Amino acid sequence: MMRTLNKVLKPLRRKVRQLVSRGVVTLIDPNQLMQVLQVELLKGEVLDDVEHFESYGYTAHAPADSEVLTASLNGQRSHTVAIAVANRVFRLKGLAKGEVALYTDEGDVIHFKRGNHIYIDAMTKITAKAPDINMIASTKVTITSPLAAFSGDVDIAGEATIGGIPFTPHVHPENNVAGGVTGVPQ
Repeated sequence: MMRTLNKVLKPLRRKVRQLVSRGVVTLIDPNQLMQVLQVELLKGEVLDDVEHFESYGYTAHAPADSEVLTASLNGQRSHTVAIAVANRVFRLKGLAKGEVALYTDEGDVIHFKRGNHIYIDAMTKITAKAPDINMIASTKVTITSPLAAFSGDVDIAGEATIGGIPFTPHVHPENNVAGGVTGVPQ
């Protein structure tokens, strides 16, 4: 009787054990409509074309040897999906409760900190772009702040204005010979 019961339950036990698995990402194809991975689950068990379900509005191309958590639908390895990919080597540590951060393996960080503070740290360059589609004049990047501080050089390509007055080379005639108050730009 027990032998028959074990024989009947064996496939069910195998399916239950295979529902959720941990493994390592070995390859990533980020060019598909849904990113697909090659993963190694059990030692030597390599699965191809595992769809990676990423959260809306967020995508990443994880570095080599990242860890993966998979779900095999109905316990069938032939229908396995990746539900999470993580890399403990590069993960930011020490965030306060409620904080959120984006990070890369090169050390770039966007950190939404407590106190309504957004911290951006790029190792070499930060680019903000508002594309000029068909020369639409209203396309712009706006920074609204009671105080903006810059340290280092500022390079402006194109027309710059301050209070509506062009900041291109112009002269201010002196109103008196002693070098006093200057007039309106000419």
